[in-house]
Amino acid sequence: MQPSLISGLLYLCFLVSGASGLIFETVWMRKLSLVFGSTVYAVSTVVAVFMGGLALGSWIFGKVADSSNRLLRLYIFIELGIALSGLTISLLLMPVLDNVYIFFHALGLKAGTTLFLVRFTLSVLIMLVPTILMGGTLPVIGRYLVRTQSELGARIGTLYGMNTLGAVIGVFACGFWLIAIFGETGTILVAVSCNLAAVLLAFSALRAGMRQAAAGPAEEEKAFRASLYPESRIDLVPLLYALSGFAAMAYEVLWTRALIYFVGLSVHAFATILTCFLAGIALGSFIATRFVDRCRPLFLLFGSLQWILAFAGLASIPLIGQLNKIFQNLNLWLGANTWNQVTMVKFFLCLVVLGLPTLAMGAAFPTVNRLFIRRKNSLGRGVGMLYASNTAGTILGSLFAGFLLLPLAGITGSILIVAAINAAIAIAATYLEIEKSRFKRLIPAAGLALILVSTGTIYATGGLGPIIRYSLHNLGKEIIYFKEGNEASLAVLRNVDGHRELNINGESTAYTGFDDIVIHKLLSHLPILFHPGPESMLVVGFGFGSTVYTATRYDLPEIECVELVPEEAHTAGYFIPENHGVLDSGLVKMVFDDGRNKILTSRGRYDVVSFNAIHPKLSPMLYTLDFYRICARALAPGGTICAWLPTNGLTLTEFKSLLRSFVEVFPHSSLWWCNPANV
Repeated sequence: MQPSLISGLLYLCFLVSGASGLIFETVWMRKLSLVFGSTVYAVSTVVAVFMGGLALGSWIFGKVADSSNRLLRLYIFIELGIALSGLTISLLLMPVLDNVYIFFHALGLKAGTTLFLVRFTLSVLIMLVPTILMGGTLPVIGRYLVRTQSELGARIGTLYGMNTLGAVIGVFACGFWLIAIFGETGTILVAVSCNLAAVLLAFSALRAGMRQAAAGPAEEEKAFRASLYPESRIDLVPLLYALSGFAAMAYEVLWTRALIYFVGLSVHAFATILTCFLAGIALGSFIATRFVDRCRPLFLLFGSLQWILAFAGLASIPLIGQLNKIFQNLNLWLGANTWNQVTMVKFFLCLVVLGLPTLAMGAAFPTVNRLFIRRKNSLGRGVGMLYASNTAGTILGSLFAGFLLLPLAGITGSILIVAAINAAIAIAATYLEIEKSRFKRLIPAAGLALILVSTGTIYATGGLGPIIRYSLHNLGKEIIYFKEGNEASLAVLRNVDGHRELNINGESTAYTGFDDIVIHKLLSHLPILFHPGPESMLVVGFGFGSTVYTATRYDLPEIECVELVPEEAHTAGYFIPENHGVLDSGLVKMVFDDGRNKILTSRGRYDVVSFNAIHPKLSPMLYTLDFYRICARALAPGGTICAWLPTNGLTLTEFKSLLRSFVEVFPHSSLWWCNPANV
């Protein structure tokens, strides 16, 4: 078997392994969000643990790879370990996680730092072993495949690209087909099968008699030349790449928050954005493999990629703001009218926004590896250190963007700040490339001037406004309140007939029109009137407060409302005619948390439970058998439950399926028709 064919087998290993990793991550994130809640704090904790495990695994196995002479065997055991630990976690640990989490809540560990520690500890216990193993695959196989410095960038870049391409396949398949067809358990078995396929491919390479290198160790070591740069400059590469990862993940958070105004809030929408993001990274890595090993000024190349990111970030501000208008015109031109056609148009436009910057992100990895790794005997350690530093940067970038930048600067201001970070990295890299040049003092000034001119151009052309104006779909509507918070971006809009509406992340969720007010009121009237003597009620979802206010008209001793988005406490003031200042009445206990998580961990029993989600396609976790069973456990004997179920946006089959799920748990049910759009 030829060495090129052996390499091909190992590249295929990384393709299927990348798919497996993203499938595992998607299913685990889905399950842990059900248990811990879907608040930004809970989700950020899970993501940080997952990515932290990858970073730790890359660092550990990078060191192990440099001291091992049985790298393929090590890789086979890693893939087997991922399959076994992933299967064990998904089938044995995840099903009992609810009870463990409820136990900690019962001990009083349910707020602030203690709750963070509970989530963090459980996430570590569940995900640390498989994520460490996942992080170890790249340095191990990278150490195995690379024999000479002249092929370092191409080999590492191809491995990284194949792994990311596998991730694209995994997230796309998971978001659109796998979970819908096979369920979570079947999807996990698909991920395990991918790991086992990687094992078989690696075993085929091992059986072929391929050893670590065609040349002996001494010849391999001689094939690595001394770096053109001094050690002091080379040692800065992990720091620069960590900052690059910081900016890249901050962009992902910000662009996702902006693009959901365009693609929507459904599961498919998020899968579309992530697929575009990963596809660009994979393609960028593949493109870089064509030239990176022949490139001499590597610091300058890395700096150029950062300049591309900076200006792509700036250009995304006016572009995203105009996407809805472009989308409408493109739909008319193409005649797109089916769901598949419209989705493809959205996918294409997401690629337009994300394509160039993600290409630069993908090209950076082979570039920094070619720049940083100087010796064969430290190749595994070098790959591991770079991957770990970049991953650590992405963790911090995600937290920084979500918790600090968005609330303080909004989407537009945050993108400008991140673009400035990329520009600073570019200036530093360029400075390191021409350190001895007499023009080096001009570099920071030139970079700053470029950023200022670009930002000024955006301001002058009104580029800051469209992200809010057009993305809110509010042509002909007045924005009377807008706030970008941790959990969501909220707006209060007034349309031409004077009615107001509450808009969350681009989706208007509550209207002051008569038809909608009827629904909000009946969500309290019906379950209370059907109960012979209610004393406690839980309302899931505050909205603009009409449902909660209606509940207070019955003089119930205990009324509790749980709301995911704390900013709705501020928007309530714009709907005083509908809620009569209920938050200041002292009659309602407000809890800002995930509704499902609140019911799951509640120690109390409620006489009445009422919930009003955005839409089954946008809040699917509140329209499942699992959720209804949790609600049934939270109801006191003889308790009543009321759910809003729309007819719009659902096929007849979907509507009947949702009804069957509810009736299976609550067989003594009635269906009330409120208006042509809702029941």
